[in-house]
Amino acid sequence: MATTEFEVKNRNVKVGDYIVYNNPENLMERYCVKAEKFLKLYHEEPIGRDPNGLMLFEAKDTNVRQAVIVTSDLVDYLHDVGFEFQGVTQERLLNLCKGLTKTPCTKVGVVAAHQATKSGELETHVLKSDNPLVFNFQQPLHWGEGVMPLKLNDTLIVSEDEVYRIAEEEFRRTYTLVIDFG
Repeated sequence: MATTEFEVKNRNVKVGDYIVYNNPENLMERYCVKAEKFLKLYHEEPIGRDPNGLMLFEAKDTNVRQAVIVTSDLVDYLHDVGFEFQGVTQERLLNLCKGLTKTPCTKVGVVAAHQATKSGELETHVLKSDNPLVFNFQQPLHWGEGVMPLKLNDTLIVSEDEVYRIAEEEFRRTYTLVIDFG
């Protein structure tokens, strides 16, 4: 069993939401995805089952997201411009990310998932990382009250209305950067 660490708690899981598992070796790495969003990200028909008996869904390659990789150069830049590392809200982080260079990325491969049969909370644990903590920030508001850690070499996924973290190893396993050679 892999060594994990707490990442986030989603307090707004509803019946019918998809619980997505990205790592069959770490069933604590799970995320709640609203059904409407899940069907935009993944093909609706399962393609089989994983060793844990969960249904497998293939990612759609048409879904491009914007990524900010948290490098030491980025952290140095934040220090240089006087970014306040305490009490980072979604709004402040989103505004910061709008001015940063973002790289397109897409989900790759297949995930295991099932639909929630009851409402409640869901904790996510990712593979333990010894990378230094850069700061904690307010998780997306629709997940409920709480913070997410941001560590060196993690990735921020930036949309029009929210920012969230993908831990380093989890990003490498589940996303690919879209490189434009044209």
